[in-house]
Amino acid sequence: MSNATCTDAVDGPVIDTLAVVTLLVICFIALATGTNVVVDDLRLIWQSKRRAFLIGWASQFGFMPCMAYLFALAFDFDKLVAVGVVLVGMSPGGSTSNLFTMWAKGNVALSIAMSAASTVCAFFMIPLLFLIYVRGGLGLNDELSLPVTNLLIALFSIVVPVAAGAYIRHANTSMEIGGKRVYKWVELVGSVVGGGFLVAAITSGASGNPDLMNPGDYPRHWALAAIFQPIGCLFGLAAAHAARLPGADVRAVCLETGVQNYALIIALVQLSFSGCTQERVNEFVLISSLWYVISSVWLMLALRLIHARLYPPGEDAASDGPRSDGGAAGKASATSEVVLSHA
Repeated sequence: MSNATCTDAVDGPVIDTLAVVTLLVICFIALATGTNVVVDDLRLIWQSKRRAFLIGWASQFGFMPCMAYLFALAFDFDKLVAVGVVLVGMSPGGSTSNLFTMWAKGNVALSIAMSAASTVCAFFMIPLLFLIYVRGGLGLNDELSLPVTNLLIALFSIVVPVAAGAYIRHANTSMEIGGKRVYKWVELVGSVVGGGFLVAAITSGASGNPDLMNPGDYPRHWALAAIFQPIGCLFGLAAAHAARLPGADVRAVCLETGVQNYALIIALVQLSFSGCTQERVNEFVLISSLWYVISSVWLMLALRLIHARLYPPGEDAASDGPRSDGGAAGKASATSEVVLSHA
């Protein structure tokens, strides 16, 4: 069962060593993500894949927060735990969705474009969604606040390094270290740091709250965490198929919808809340971040081994034959192949 003694509703935001380390790690991850960004590719994606792009955006900021809010009510979580559920739902797409999209044989260029756009849009979407679902839906008007300054700090720690990473890739036309371009080393280091941080965050959360790792003590948390990401991915998959997108685009939208930026949410909770409030909000965030690793792997394998065979890259998602629109779709497919070849 949940820690019932944790009843104080408001603890002021605090910036401690862990928060600073978290932000630095996010910067490394974002810098690595930026090395995959090619401006010309993003421009081409927007011109030729606008429908897929908008479907992914609407799924990310429309369906996911609403789903999180409704599940928080249906599972009868107390308000502070429900805040954690909603924060996960309103998070922008994570950079790892780009990696999983590559492994699932999806449109990587589209995934990168959607991740970049959702991160930028998070500047105004997270405060808006917090106002709608936490202050309005959960009724936490004066009891809990999300400091805008902390949100901006967390988001700038992503946007600025992404831009820096994109510049490094653009400028690194010849210099190599150990047979690899510099931007590839930046990508590798950032990926290792990001993976290590996620493991460390889960381990630290588990050691600090050992009862959280016992599904018998938190059955509703574990049950929702197990289905949270799969349902998000399933919605993205269904919406993309309904729009008759090509198979590679369907897989990109699917993963971009369901794979959340847990590093950002962990940093935001760490920056914005403290003490008892932070512990309660973090309950679902930590358990869900553990399930994120498990769900991402089996979802990626299902998309790669089943969906990619039914709808190969370049094939129409709603028919057995190739697309007939050619032109822009063909260019976008070629863009995806270019990105895949560099990933």
